[in-house]
Amino acid sequence: MSTFELSKRERKWRRFYLFVMIMIYGLVIPLALSLFFVGESFPFIPIFVGIALPFMRNNHLKQIRQQV
Repeated sequence: MSTFELSKRERKWRRFYLFVMIMIYGLVIPLALSLFFVGESFPFIPIFVGIALPFMRNNHLKQIRQQV
C-alpha cells in the first residue's frame, strides 16, 4: 500500500470527521457564540469540543493506520 492509499475504514472515518467538523464549526459554535452575545452563559463545552476535535481526529486516524 502506498502512502496515499487509504483503507476503507480510514476513508469512512475521514468522511465522518468531515461531517462532524462541518456541523461543529459551521453550526454549533457560531450558534453558541451568538447566544452568548445576546445574554446566555459562556459556551464552554462547544468551544472545548471545537479545540479538542482536531486532536481526537488525528489520534484516532493514527491508530487506524497502525492497525492496518
